[in-house]
Amino acid sequence: MRSNRRYVIWGIIGLVAAVLLVSSRIAYYYTEILWFAELDLQSIFFTVLSTRYIVGLVAGLLFGGFVYLNLRMVRGIIAQLSDSS
Repeated sequence: MRSNRRYVIWGIIGLVAAVLLVSSRIAYYYTEILWFAELDLQSIFFTVLSTRYIVGLVAGLLFGGFVYLNLRMVRGIIAQLSDSS
């Protein structure tokens, strides 16, 4: 029973930390949008933002594929070594 209470407490702490992190990012982007809107440059803001997320997504997918291929190669090498023993 005591361990369940510990998980609940850590879950609440994690949830509070996540809310604080997300709210700071929301405040950052809100002020950026207001600033770009004041200069009548919202299209530039959204172009930069979408480009940043697209590049991040592509880089993440490439990195994930690289890690996946490396793990597949290692699995094959380990299988060959264990078969030859």
